[in-house]
Amino acid sequence: IAGFMEALRQRDVAHEQRAFAHEQRTFALASAAEARAAARKAEAAARKAEAVNKFMLDMLSVADPMISATRDITAKEAVQRAVAKIDAGSMKDQPDIEAAVRMTIGRTFMGLAQYPAALEQVNRVLDAYRGLVGEKAVEYAEALQLRGGILSLSGKIDLAESDFRAALAIQRALRDPDDPAIAACLNDLATTLTSLEKFDESMELLAQAERIARSPRNTTLTMLPEVVNNIGMVFIGGEQVN
Repeated sequence: IAGFMEALRQRDVAHEQRAFAHEQRTFALASAAEARAAARKAEAAARKAEAVNKFMLDMLSVADPMISATRDITAKEAVQRAVAKIDAGSMKDQPDIEAAVRMTIGRTFMGLAQYPAALEQVNRVLDAYRGLVGEKAVEYAEALQLRGGILSLSGKIDLAESDFRAALAIQRALRDPDDPAIAACLNDLATTLTSLEKFDESMELLAQAERIARSPRNTTLTMLPEVVNNIGMVFIGGEQVN
């Protein structure tokens, strides 16, 4: 009987060892798949960044008399020429890179106070991302946030608020709670709410942004002074100056 019981015990041990080995193989395969996916994502991001940088250098070289034969060209004209090339189909086979480039162009137009032109580019980016990644992706949220900034500077505060709220919801659903991107979105939305005299909600959002900015993982984040300044603006706007 003792020998029979020992045989049963050994059988159970063997079953457990096989099950454990199977779990380890499954985990290893999953980890390898995740590593490959992360590598592909990083490679795609690097490829996109390189393409955007090259495009920007090419665009800026048009305004450099040492490189281009064109004289007295403004930054606005250089960007407009770059847009014309894209509209003509120079990146039609690389829709993800085209979207990233148009985002950069949108930011550039915004910096030049060319808000209608900036809005046109970002709207095209949003259209592209709906087909490429869908409306629940980080890329889409970033484009919404940029459009919100353009609308805010254009004086269309209500529309800006809507875009910032939508962008924040997506960012919160996809990112770590202490991600700086969430703090940036909170700050943008809060600034818009301050303009709309929604001081209580603005202060609440800025407090969240400040907490993220002060997180140990974000010690190099440069956003904190801006957030603190915006908190001061809420106090001033709400006539709570101390």
